[in-house]
Amino acid sequence: MTSQQTSTAARFPGSKAEFIALIAGIMSMAALAIDIMLPALDAIGADFALKDQKQQQFVILSFFLGLGVAQIFVGPLADRIGRRKILIVSLGLYSLCAFAAVFAPSFELVILSRALQGAASAGGRILVNAIIRDLYEGRTMARILSIAQIAFITIPIIAPLLGSGLLLIGPWRGIFLFIGVFGLFYMAWVTLRLPETQQPTGLGGWSSLKIAAKDRTLIVCSVAAGLIGTGLVVYLSNVAQIISDVYGRPGLLAFCFAITASIMGLCAFTSSKLVGRFGMRRLASVAILIFTATSGTMTLFALSALPPLWLFLLAQSVILSCYIVVQANLTALGLEKLGHVAGSASSLFGTISTLLAVLVAGFIGQNVEGGLGIFYGGVFFAGSGALLVVFAARLSSPASSR
Repeated sequence: MTSQQTSTAARFPGSKAEFIALIAGIMSMAALAIDIMLPALDAIGADFALKDQKQQQFVILSFFLGLGVAQIFVGPLADRIGRRKILIVSLGLYSLCAFAAVFAPSFELVILSRALQGAASAGGRILVNAIIRDLYEGRTMARILSIAQIAFITIPIIAPLLGSGLLLIGPWRGIFLFIGVFGLFYMAWVTLRLPETQQPTGLGGWSSLKIAAKDRTLIVCSVAAGLIGTGLVVYLSNVAQIISDVYGRPGLLAFCFAITASIMGLCAFTSSKLVGRFGMRRLASVAILIFTATSGTMTLFALSALPPLWLFLLAQSVILSCYIVVQANLTALGLEKLGHVAGSASSLFGTISTLLAVLVAGFIGQNVEGGLGIFYGGVFFAGSGALLVVFAARLSSPASSR
């Protein structure tokens, strides 16, 4: 295939701008469900009289865990029967689980609802990548993902502010109500505007997963993306505690998110412009190197003294921006040769990368005590692992044009 856009692209009835807006919205649903809850963690802990503040992290980690486990099932099914029906059902279940959390009488049932909501959001996470791969490939796919991420990144800017605003007018359960309505809106948009982007091929189940699993590039990209994703997951699950307890500035949580997300958006835009010139491998490799160098430098600093808040925000902006670049480019690179089983390939990529990030970040988060040495040390070792994986596989080879 020589064209960067496949013949199925004409099946989307609207403009490319509408397509990107729809895709970005679906991409943002998982981020919204996570980021909007951050201001409510203390309220949830107080409401259920949690004895250990670290238990609040499970409101975030349970969502990621459900997301990671469910992804492996979505893609093979989508390769067999198509994308649209599964996406609509997933969006509906996403909203249903949010509404269930509104009425959950115990912390355990809130966590269960969150895990199931994370599992439901796997449909959007996987099928967005598969749908884009149905319509585009290679550097064009990486560019579309980067542009969509610019809109997606606005969620971390506004979600904590929105969550704080909802807490001013009602209890934390109102946040779940809002999430549910948000999901129903996008379910209606998909139902009305998004056609099937790939006709069922008959491939699916273990056969398509086996095809994807044999692709060395996909596996390498998945592992590297998961290790770099540790930086995002450990930040999201610990940032409220860090800003409140370590720095004693709980009122600055929304501001901190806005700063880091704005820089991430600028980086995503820059990546969308540079990928055509430098290629996916080079951009991803440079981003991993910067990610590791930044976290390593902050580890040394944090072991000797608490970094000032401005330095913490600067470092996180760099680390999370590198995550954005790595995620977009390694996703496109990993799926590049697997268009015929894009759903299964996206599932395998998402399952490996998400579960790896959750497991490593969960271990780091449960051992963070008072300072930031362990926080950054864990991120540094994850980045170092990604460097070893990528360079051992020669993904950064200058001879490659991708």
